[in-house]
Amino acid sequence: MEPEKWVNVFTRLFIEQGHAIKLYDVDSRRAQEVAERHGVYRAISVQEAASGADLILICAPTEAVPGIIDEVMPHTKSDTIISEIASFKTKTIPALKRSDGLGPLAIHPMFGPDIATFQGETIAVVTVNDSVKEMETARALFPESKLVQLDPETHDRCMASILSLPYFMNLVFARIMADGDLQLMKELAGPSFEVQIAVTQSIIGESPELIRSLINDNMFSWPLIRKFMDEANHLTTLLKSGSDIVDPFLENLKGSMGGKLELESAREFRNQILESIKKE
Repeated sequence: MEPEKWVNVFTRLFIEQGHAIKLYDVDSRRAQEVAERHGVYRAISVQEAASGADLILICAPTEAVPGIIDEVMPHTKSDTIISEIASFKTKTIPALKRSDGLGPLAIHPMFGPDIATFQGETIAVVTVNDSVKEMETARALFPESKLVQLDPETHDRCMASILSLPYFMNLVFARIMADGDLQLMKELAGPSFEVQIAVTQSIIGESPELIRSLINDNMFSWPLIRKFMDEANHLTTLLKSGSDIVDPFLENLKGSMGGKLELESAREFRNQILESIKKE
């Protein structure tokens, strides 16, 4: 995740909801810039930021979140909600469980920080202690969002497929494309390549810290990546074996990825993305 972008989007949301906000960042310059941009108060310490707060929202890389939770807990009220938005939860949930008597809330926004509104956007709500109470809290904070509740392991296994593996695949694709004439390929490209290269370039454009985190900080990512490489080798063998073997394999893949209508809908969606890219 990119903390500054998420601080901006959540600050804007909470201002729209009428909340008073205090910002704190170990990078005082960055905190001052964000505070001035939104016209909110900048705290000079963790203690000042946490003192009296009804909600503490931690926007930080996954590995930093447990330490921040432990740091803010001594300065909270008895009914303070401590929330975090890390991409992976198996490392953060144990720290939230230590927030004795407080209201923990583990959420994961399933969208980028460039959105204009939270309306209709999906937010994962990952159970810490009390799933019912935590969903009620999330609904109060994000009444216009689509909330999906799940346990920490299920969440992180899903994120290995949704985030870790696609980022790894696109890094490999980018490395191969870098050895060719990318500009010429883009001039010759059909719709599949145009959409694929746009996705790849958007991923490569992320910060190295974010890319490393999305692959390395999930305990389920590397087993899945190794499975991907095994499947690549298996597919290589099948493709060299002739149509009698590979064609049934490809037909089975179609079935596992959805019916005819779903596959046609995916093609239409690809074309819509391409039209959006061309308009930009």
